[in-house]
Amino acid sequence: MYVNLKINKNIKITQLSDLENLRKQMEVFNLKPNFSELARVLKKDRRTIKRHYYQGITKQTRNKPSKIDEYTDLLDKLLGEESIQIFKSKRILWQYLVDQTELNISYSAFRAYLLKNQKYNNYFKNKSHKNSKAILRVETIPGEQAQIDWKEDVKFTTKYGEILSLNVFCMVLSYSRYKIFHVTLSRNQDVLISCITECLEHIEGVPKVIVCDNMKTTMDKARTVKTSGVINIKFQEYAKEMGFELKPCVAYRPQTKGKVENIVKLLDEIYAYNGKLDYTELVELVNKIMMRWNLQVHQTTREIPIISLQKEKDSLLSLPHERIRNRYKITTLQVKVNKQAMISYKSNQYSVPIEYIGKKLNLQVEDNYLYLYDNMKLVVSHLISDKKLNYKEAHYEQFVKHTWNDIDEKRLKEQTKRNLAVIGERFNDNK
Repeated sequence: MYVNLKINKNIKITQLSDLENLRKQMEVFNLKPNFSELARVLKKDRRTIKRHYYQGITKQTRNKPSKIDEYTDLLDKLLGEESIQIFKSKRILWQYLVDQTELNISYSAFRAYLLKNQKYNNYFKNKSHKNSKAILRVETIPGEQAQIDWKEDVKFTTKYGEILSLNVFCMVLSYSRYKIFHVTLSRNQDVLISCITECLEHIEGVPKVIVCDNMKTTMDKARTVKTSGVINIKFQEYAKEMGFELKPCVAYRPQTKGKVENIVKLLDEIYAYNGKLDYTELVELVNKIMMRWNLQVHQTTREIPIISLQKEKDSLLSLPHERIRNRYKITTLQVKVNKQAMISYKSNQYSVPIEYIGKKLNLQVEDNYLYLYDNMKLVVSHLISDKKLNYKEAHYEQFVKHTWNDIDEKRLKEQTKRNLAVIGERFNDNK
């Protein structure tokens, strides 16, 4: 008996879904297709063709709502043009939401969500510029090296609308990758030296070498490819007393201190809190960022920096005597303004504007000057002197006017000069 089989010898293959029908026909005669030819025709990978041939089209995954969906209004607000908060990377945005909301999602899932949303993804375009140059990786032994740098001129708007210009000093130990941050108002030499001293006290030791760029506060003449540069005499004396060697980078080669360059970028998170914090809370945020990264496994070393620091401490040089260290530290004192609009420092008094009477101000000493701050606002600076009373003429004039409301301008000037002359003769000239 013969059975006439109607067989379709020509099977049109134009898409992956046609492969299932092809397989059914081929299996009747125990044949296999030419997967390479099918891959060429359909312009797909050979493995993709083979998978779809044997398994068919994979079922579409169920379109489940994301945990992030409920935060889209907040995302629109944070990333909108009217927002003064700045998110320089997707990771910073994710960290902000994790810290400030109840969002509980991995960074990889959060990043994948943003990549699917063109509006959010466009926000981060051109926010970062990756360096494509090859960089030689250099590792050091424990206690050998630390690297320092500044996060300079950070413009930050407080929750009260004040615009502050801040700097953050950064130090990282090259072996353990332990990081230390200090918020400062200026970057002058005294501040730099004070920051380094406090960092060395924090790690309870001194590395043999500190690497920096060609800061004007450390170098009189920059180091170049052809010259070794000239280290500032005052800083050289400081380094000698503390026990470390200063090693400046070659100019325009920041990768020489690449470890600290990388951690400076971590501080971009500050901009995410524009308009949300006061100065004290900003300092707390910087400390929080510092400790978060010191408690996380480092991607390169695969170790936790704060644990590696304990190993490195044994290899650090001993700190100099406390008496030497204290000479180099800028101490911040809190002083109260008395009813005469004066503050006391080492038994002498210095004037401030009368609106600060009864308030507490922060006092810092730098370069033989007193600096008085209200939060982060500089109220006044005074040259330190041995005079008992130190008045700014404008402050005393303001006090006289406050006492005699109806005094005219000419008499105000005369009264101010006369009174200050008497004060100087009685309290200061006899010294």
